[in-house]
Amino acid sequence: MISNLGLEAVDVYGSGDHIGGLAGWSCGSIATSYSTGTVSGDDGVGGLVGYNDDDASVIASYSTATVRGDVDVGGLAGFNYGIVARCHGTPVVWGVKNVAGLVGGSEDRIVATSTFSGTVHGEDNVGGLVGYMDGEGVIDCNNTGTVHGIARVGGVVGCIDEDGRGFCGRDGQRHRRYLVDCRRPGLSAAVVGARR
Repeated sequence: MISNLGLEAVDVYGSGDHIGGLAGWSCGSIATSYSTGTVSGDDGVGGLVGYNDDDASVIASYSTATVRGDVDVGGLAGFNYGIVARCHGTPVVWGVKNVAGLVGGSEDRIVATSTFSGTVHGEDNVGGLVGYMDGEGVIDCNNTGTVHGIARVGGVVGCIDEDGRGFCGRDGQRHRRYLVDCRRPGLSAAVVGARR
């Protein structure tokens, strides 16, 4: 377990996958920790964690790092297979696909009670909180930041994919069980992006 750890002005660069300001790949618990600075790589790039593994967790932590990558790029975690809760971020995030202010890609797990207030730039599956989500949901989260993208762009989630079927845009509104108490001021009719 990592707790009460802060890394400031980091300059982390990796030419491959799973690059994080604090941990490239986490299989345990990270709590009350933070990072600032710059993190860049290819796939699975996060301001705090590159890959949050099954049964791993990131709790009450934050990142203000500038994050750059290609696929699964998040201000806090690049790819999440665990739990992210009570976290926040104010980063600037740049990526191509599955790009978001907190979690680039999330599968079968929950992102809860978290906030984002930075800026996201991406192309496909771009969201304020989560870029691409397969299963489970986003609960009690809030985005007051700015999201820029081309396809499947949402204030909270870029694209929700249930069992290989995309529920985004207008279809996504019928699957709000995945988005519980989520808020994007001024974007109440578009909490998820266009159809997958």
